[in-house]
Amino acid sequence: MADKDHYLEDLFCEKKMELSLLQDITNNFSQESEIGRGGCGIVYKGALRDGFLAVKKLNFVANNKSFLDEVNCLRRIKHKNIVRFIGYGFQTNKYITVVGGDLVLAESSERLICFEYLRNGSLESFLKDDQPYKRTWPECYKIIHGICLGLHHLHERCMIHRDIKPGNILLDDDMTPKIADFGLSRLLVDGESGKVTNYHYLKGTL
Repeated sequence: MADKDHYLEDLFCEKKMELSLLQDITNNFSQESEIGRGGCGIVYKGALRDGFLAVKKLNFVANNKSFLDEVNCLRRIKHKNIVRFIGYGFQTNKYITVVGGDLVLAESSERLICFEYLRNGSLESFLKDDQPYKRTWPECYKIIHGICLGLHHLHERCMIHRDIKPGNILLDDDMTPKIADFGLSRLLVDGESGKVTNYHYLKGTL
């Protein structure tokens, strides 16, 4: 149910958004509002009076660097084949807990990223559709071409995504593909070799 006190057009500001607002439009991050989940968090559908937005709530596994990397990448990139960034939420709560019989002051952080809601879901879901006859060659070409354009735009700006996979490609109403999930992205600096995918363990998707 759309919230009558919030408008989507008022949120396209790329700034910090209050946690109370994000709780309100997702019905306090209810299971009914959930539209996807991955290793770093859960994505919820936020309902407003004039539309919807996607709210990605990072879990405790994701660190602050991953959060800031994704926000900064989305703020820098504007392209029709890259998901549109709307804003972010960050709140740190302090509380007292017991550790080893002693009272200690601890803290927990809520980290959220808001972006445009794309109702056709991910390319992964599209490919798993049990009615393959619906996938025409012109439509498939449009998706392939759009992903290439989005990647080219990133690489022109010395940015690498590092986690390109069907689950991170979203489709809009027109079946235009949009690259999403920049949690592992990296902005190359002058003189950097570009060898940033060499890990001793699997990280991301190549």
